[in-house]
Formats: sequence, structure tokens, C-alpha cells
Amino acid sequence: MPVYHPAGFDTPLRTALQEMEAARWAGIRDLLRTTGQDWVLRTSRTQVLAAAAARAGRDVVASWLREEPECVDAHVMHARVLVQRALEAHRHGRANTAPLIEAAHAGCLHACERAPADPVPLIALLALGVTDLGLRRPEYRQRTSEPMLPPGPWGLWSAVWQRHPYNREAVHRMLRCVTRPGTGAAPFEFARWVTSWARPGVDSALLMLPLYAAVDALRHHGGRHPLLRHQWARDPVRRDVLIAYDSADLRADPHVSVTDLNHLAHALFSAREYARAGDVFRVLDRHFTRVPWAYGTADPSHDALAAHEFLRARGICLHSDRVARAQGGRPPGPSPP
Repeated sequence: MPVYHPAGFDTPLRTALQEMEAARWAGIRDLLRTTGQDWVLRTSRTQVLAAAAARAGRDVVASWLREEPECVDAHVMHARVLVQRALEAHRHGRANTAPLIEAAHAGCLHACERAPADPVPLIALLALGVTDLGLRRPEYRQRTSEPMLPPGPWGLWSAVWQRHPYNREAVHRMLRCVTRPGTGAAPFEFARWVTSWARPGVDSALLMLPLYAAVDALRHHGGRHPLLRHQWARDPVRRDVLIAYDSADLRADPHVSVTDLNHLAHALFSAREYARAGDVFRVLDRHFTRVPWAYGTADPSHDALAAHEFLRARGICLHSDRVARAQGGRPPGPSPP
């Protein structure tokens, strides 16, 4: 059966999450200490830890900060947790959303002062951009030189870039910020702008961005739009899919996002590139994420249906690949319809 775990391929992160569930913060501290300035791992690990901490009954990160008030990592994690809580409140329209956003904003600025070289506090501040629907804060309504892109937190993104160029989470946060009512094709424009300067074979995570934009377009229409359900089999989306596959890092490695590989497998399957999708499914093994598979089902909120869709696609792709290998080769991908 498919298995979802927020740590993905990252076994040390999985251990730290278990420590957190037991209301112990030393595992978080030790993990971030050993992570050091590996910004890829630091970004993904703090994001996953913050999401888990925000859901926990006890505020483990606050306990850590009280015990070690001079620890920079504790301040960074505290900002991450504050942002996660603000985003959850905003998503569900809770009455306490405004004060949570203010607290998160202040926490991010404080963490930026404590860790001036660390991209994570700025990424957390960037994440809050989706809560500023009226673009009241000046940092969230800046213009960019790209005429097709709407106002957004471009200055924050530039500041992140100075600390960690090509940061995966930063581009995904920007994608969320440009995916607003009334922005039209801005998500695709942004995604393809990013891929136009991403380095093939190096920035594989950034080349996945158009796949997320395609899923978001389907989600926006409730998964039922007939043209969008077939968009992966037609250019330009099919071209995006093949570019992403050609540069994909197909390893079960902590630096590789399980969510990215699920989006890639889904896109290849939807494009009827079954042999290539089989390559991705073999790396994923049982690692599954509800999105994007949920949007091909009758009820996107139903986890079991999403898992069934994952298994169905996986079975088709692995069977197709086995048949091709038995016949002495692998079938070429289909021509665009």
C-alpha cells in the first residue's frame, strides 16, 4: 500500500519528527545543527518540522526557545511555526487570523536579525504573502520587470536569492503569491519564466514548477474541465513534462522531494509516457502524496481515492515497462494528439 510521510526520503528528519511527537526538542536542535548551511536540507527540514510543530498539542519549539534563548536555530524554527499557524488560520478563515499574521511577521523579522545569512526566515516571510490579499504591506505589492507578472513579494524573493539562489521553496511560495483571483495565466507565466533560466540537470526542482501550475489549473476547475484533464498530453505542457523528466534527480535521497516526484510521475502518466513514469515510480516505491493524484478522482478530499489512483497509475506504468523490456526495448512516448 502507498505510504505518506512528510519526511519523504529523509531518515534523520523522520527521527526528529518522532522525537517531537514525544514532546522532546533536542532531536530538532541536533538535526539542524548537523544540517548546517546545507540550505536545501535546512529549508525542507524546517518546513516539515514547523508543520508538525504547529499541529502538535504541546508547543515543543516554544519550550526549546525558553530553554535555549540564545540558540539561533530555535528563533528560526519559532518563526517557521508562527508562519505555519498563520497560514492555517488564513486558509480556514479563522477569527484569530489577523493577530497570528502580525505575530508571524514580527517573528520572521526577528529571526532575520538573528540569522542574517540564513534564507529560511526570509522564505517564511515570503510565505506570508498569500495572506495579504489586499496587498496592504509594501513588501507584498512590488512590481517586477516582467510585464506579464503581477505585483508580489519580488524584493523578498530577491533577498532569498542572494542567500540561496534557485531555492525550491522560494519559487513555490512565489507561485502561490501569483496564483490569485484575477491574475489569469500568471501561474503558468511565472513557472515558464523560472524554467527559462533554470539550469538543466542542476535545477531539477525548479523545472518541475510548470507541473504544479498545471495541477493548480485543474484544481481551480474542480478537476472536471475536459481540456485541462488532457493538458499533459499536449504542448506546451507535454514539453514541460519531458523537460522536467530529462533533468529529474531520480534518487531516493534526502535532497530530493517526494512531492516533486509524485507530480512528475502523475504528469508523465497523464501524458501517456508510461515507461518514463515507471522510472519515477520505481524510485518512489510506496512514497505517495495526496496531491496531485486526488484531482483525478471523484472526491479530491478523499485520501483513499487518491491512493487508489496512485496505485492504478503505478500498476499501468510498471506493467507497460515490464512488457517493453521483455520485448527487448522500451516504447517511445506517444506523439502529441
